[in-house]
Amino acid sequence: VDMDKCIQCNVCSAICPHAVIRPFLVSAGELEQSPAGFDARKATGGNTYAGLHFRIQASPLDCTGCEVCTHACPTSALTM
Repeated sequence: VDMDKCIQCNVCSAICPHAVIRPFLVSAGELEQSPAGFDARKATGGNTYAGLHFRIQASPLDCTGCEVCTHACPTSALTM
């Protein structure tokens, strides 16, 4: 997932037939403790999500490669 292109719409997660793609909201404390390479962006959505960060996580072991998510993404943030 290219987090620079992701608009946090969660369409990829909703359309995935195998629930491979999961959106996560991460607190500042969790973000500080995350491993190197853990890419997250400030969550959009106004005051409701203030102080939280957003990340899309995909499980490559569960993915069948159907590419439904890549075709549904409005910003082409997902690639196979």
